[in-house]
Amino acid sequence: MLHAYCQPCDSLFVPFYVGASAEDSRYATPEVGSKFLQISKISFGCYKTYHDGIREIFDPYEATLFEAMPKMEKQYMNLKASGKSMDAQMLLDVFSMQHWQEAIELTESTLQSMTKLTVESSAWSR
Repeated sequence: MLHAYCQPCDSLFVPFYVGASAEDSRYATPEVGSKFLQISKISFGCYKTYHDGIREIFDPYEATLFEAMPKMEKQYMNLKASGKSMDAQMLLDVFSMQHWQEAIELTESTLQSMTKLTVESSAWSR
C-alpha cells in the first residue's frame, strides 16, 4: 500500500506492505506525520512559492519508487513460490526500511529548502 500523509502535491508516497516484519518506530508516532503537516501548512496559500521546490526533492524519489516496487514485488513472489520465505521476508523488510528512511530524510531536506525559499521570496533577501 502506498500512503501519502497529505495531498500528493505537498507530500510523497511511502510504501507500507502487509507482512513487513519490521517497522521504523518513527512512523508509529506523530514524528513523521508532523513533518508532512509542516510542509503542507507552510505551503498553504503560497503554492507558487513552494511547489517546484517540494517536487524537485520528492519527484526523483517517487519515480524511483514507482519503478522499483513492481520489480521488488515480483522478486518477492518468486522467492515465496520457490519456498524461500525468509529471503522474501528480508527483501520486503529491507525495501520498506530503505524507503521509510529516505522519505524521512527527504521531508527534512524539503523543510530546509522551504526555509531558503521563504527567505528568497521575502523582504529579508533584499
